[in-house]
Amino acid sequence: WTPISKLEGIYDGGNFTVARLRVSLGNGNAGLFAANGGTIRNVVIASASALRGQWHAGMVCGENTGTIERCTNRASVTDGGSNTLGGICGYNNNGTISECLNTGTLTIDATVPSDGTGGIVGYCGKGTITGCGNTGTVTVEGSQAGGICGQLNAGATISSCYNAGKVGAKWNSGGIAGQSTDAEIIACHNDGLIESQTSGWAGAGGICGFHKGTITACYHIGQVTG
Repeated sequence: WTPISKLEGIYDGGNFTVARLRVSLGNGNAGLFAANGGTIRNVVIASASALRGQWHAGMVCGENTGTIERCTNRASVTDGGSNTLGGICGYNNNGTISECLNTGTLTIDATVPSDGTGGIVGYCGKGTITGCGNTGTVTVEGSQAGGICGQLNAGATISSCYNAGKVGAKWNSGGIAGQSTDAEIIACHNDGLIESQTSGWAGAGGICGFHKGTITACYHIGQVTG
């Protein structure tokens, strides 16, 4: 599949399913859409055989500057080349992602540190993620793995989200976010197993593996090992 370059209007998938999605690129963003500047809603990715790009990889879109709502990813995929990987979106660039769900297993098999792997979003630079959940497994051979988002940057917000899947990385592994810098996590909870394979200053957390910012009204009832 050649990703649709950039959506500027409105795309409603009607909850029909996309099966056997295969994207393998030497450059650019990977996903059903390469980028979204408009609104994508009601898209269901049922299965995938490959998802790999040079920059950002997400089942629905590589990079989002618009709105993604009520989308679901059920596909499991292993990626060894992209900088970011998300069940819904690779890079949320000051966009909004709401009421989305991931049940697929996401794996980054490259050992070098990535910019983030998350059940919903790989990397969130500003923008919001709200009302989303993940019950799938997120596994990273390097760093920054989160049940919802791998890495949150300054000005980003996650609210009213939950994770029930296993999250594991060598360092910076969290039930909601792997790493958060000057960002906010509000009213979220984690029930899943969180693992970190490296001891020291960076490790595992029920809500966030490495955090600098604000966490409010959150709770964790799963197991943490590290």
